[in-house]
Amino acid sequence: MFLLLALALDAGSISDAGPRLAASVDASSADAGSSQDYGLQVSVEASNAQPGDPIWLVLKLRYDKSLSVDVPEVLPDGRGMAPLGPPERSPKDDGDALLETLRFPFVLLGLADVRTPKFTLRVGDDELTIPSLPLMVPDAGPSSEAPDPDLEGMVVYRSGPAPWVIPTLALVLGLIALVLALRFWWSKRSVIADEPEVVIDAGGEFMALVARLRTQLNDDPEVVRGCWFDLLTGLRVYLDRRFGLQSAQSTTEEMLSALASTRIVGIPRVGLSQLLERADEVRYAAAESSREAMADLLDQVEVWVGTAEQAKTQEDR
Repeated sequence: MFLLLALALDAGSISDAGPRLAASVDASSADAGSSQDYGLQVSVEASNAQPGDPIWLVLKLRYDKSLSVDVPEVLPDGRGMAPLGPPERSPKDDGDALLETLRFPFVLLGLADVRTPKFTLRVGDDELTIPSLPLMVPDAGPSSEAPDPDLEGMVVYRSGPAPWVIPTLALVLGLIALVLALRFWWSKRSVIADEPEVVIDAGGEFMALVARLRTQLNDDPEVVRGCWFDLLTGLRVYLDRRFGLQSAQSTTEEMLSALASTRIVGIPRVGLSQLLERADEVRYAAAESSREAMADLLDQVEVWVGTAEQAKTQEDR
């Protein structure tokens, strides 16, 4: 049987003078044939309470001696409050009725938006609804007393993620980035490894150079002189690619020394040495050369390289 409750709440804050938050509730029976006034009063008692201090939720009611009160052993958690154990009961005789005080112990956990739990209390066949009361807790600031070394630290729950969440998330993202970087590097390496090796036709490129120089050759001394330089440069490149002489950056003496210790098939060492010496005369001593002499030299070098290419082809077979 549910009761119609008329609530009158008087809320305040906890101070040294005692409780300043209280609520009184007058309950009457909903039965048509009877009415019962329990004189229910609900209040919070504490003195200078701060998070970690005990507080009391106090219920006072008057009921007939023939009735029994079903008291919860432990109340549920309130907002910013945690129950500590069973209540203290103090019944007093009042003629045909009993005046009983129920004191439920709690510990205060927070400073803001603290409320007592809402629950029900059975008296005989009646069910009383105990309302939730707000509790204003002043922030007293840091204590001037030294902390008790034997007192266990209280766990304070703050809003936001746990301290380990952000470092763990950063570590996971770092590992993902590392894996992606390794995969990208490996894919690039595979592409490079799969690229076919470019084969350079050293003989074909030199023959093309000789053909081009032959078409550009005329009686102009500067053209003939330039033809000498281009032919010598092309011959050095050909010898480097075909025989590995590394002559492009070598002097004539260094190149002649390399020719003495290298097997060159199809190109006579004596003829090549004379060609290099003649080229130095044209380059450094400004020796003159005619168009006909340059044409003969082109034919001669072309024969050398052609013979060397044929020998290389037979060797590869």
